[in-house]
Amino acid sequence: MIKNLSFFLVLFLLLSVMSYGQKINGYILNNKGEKNECFLRNIGSGESTGKYEYSLPGENIFHLMDLAKIKEFAIYNQVKCVRELIQIDVSPNRIRNAKEIEKGPELDEGHAYLRVLFEGKLGSLYAYYDQGNTFYYYRVRQSTIELLYHKQYQMEIATGVVETSRDDTYKEQLAQAFHIQEERTLQKLSYTKNSLVQFFENYHKAHNASGENIAKNDSKPIFTVRGVLNSNSFSSRMQDLGDTEFVSFKAAQSFGYGLEVEYNFAFNRNKLAVFGGANYASYYSDYSDHSIQVTHDGYKWDYYSMDLPVGLRYYGHLFPGGRLFLEVGFCPQIILDNSELFLNSNHTYRFDSSAKEMFGAGFSYGRFALAGRVFTTNNVTQNLYKRGSKLKQWTISVQYDIFRSIR
Repeated sequence: MIKNLSFFLVLFLLLSVMSYGQKINGYILNNKGEKNECFLRNIGSGESTGKYEYSLPGENIFHLMDLAKIKEFAIYNQVKCVRELIQIDVSPNRIRNAKEIEKGPELDEGHAYLRVLFEGKLGSLYAYYDQGNTFYYYRVRQSTIELLYHKQYQMEIATGVVETSRDDTYKEQLAQAFHIQEERTLQKLSYTKNSLVQFFENYHKAHNASGENIAKNDSKPIFTVRGVLNSNSFSSRMQDLGDTEFVSFKAAQSFGYGLEVEYNFAFNRNKLAVFGGANYASYYSDYSDHSIQVTHDGYKWDYYSMDLPVGLRYYGHLFPGGRLFLEVGFCPQIILDNSELFLNSNHTYRFDSSAKEMFGAGFSYGRFALAGRVFTTNNVTQNLYKRGSKLKQWTISVQYDIFRSIR
């Protein structure tokens, strides 16, 4: 057991050293146009661009993104932000009468980091997230960036009765900027990221112009391969052959493997994720005690299963590229047909598939992770008369992300 565990630890350390270059995940561009590759992370909430930090190669500290010194930054294949002078609507949503709408928007002006959603030859689309509000901006060719204006008003016309009205000026802005005359195109256009990105993408395709949909990189799933060291122990009552003791088989270790997919939620710095996977495991052990029954050939437990864990994972950032995580989940278990319990040459039994809970913790660095899991005890002989059993399992795994966009 110690030998197997040492092998996994050494393998993980070697892979971590090999993946040191994964510390670099993006770049910053200063006012002089100098590009520096570095590690970036978002310590803000959701898609907000105001709380990004960076750590340069060789450093173990983070610097908050300085709006006065850094004009652009990006995390490769995930997010790109640019500094721009923009206007934000600060007028209230609740109004007392319709005349307040005629006053027009109240706009504040200032510099901020905009998230690039679509970048194209004919036009580009940007977003800014501020205190739960989302503002979209556009640029036509080399013109200045302008706010796509949209406002939803609420007016109380009677006690407890609220009337809602909208200002969809953004449709007129885009129709004029891109010479859109089809009413149907504008009717389908909503003030959401997916709808606006699709509008820009379709327009560029229709005019055979180059453009990149950067928003499509948001929250892609992570696919992982796993090498697993399984440790199992099994005990069961053997009453129908006259053996009334609770038989405990020897604990045994075996190697398994698996695949997993993880999806990180964009909010809270990608700390929360859901995952699901499939892991193959096997276990063989035996038990003999001739002092109980001289003619007894010994019990044998030959077990093969496919575990299907699903659950939640929570990450905590430690340093550039390094994170601790905790996980909890539910694990249905399919016991394969070649699994058997041998009592002697005349008694062979099959098992029932079952389910168990799972708790785990681990450490990830770059594309690699080392994780441990423990499972609640489950009864895999519930289909057998007078043969209640206890199967205990824990695992240690080395994991590698074959495709990722977050870590």
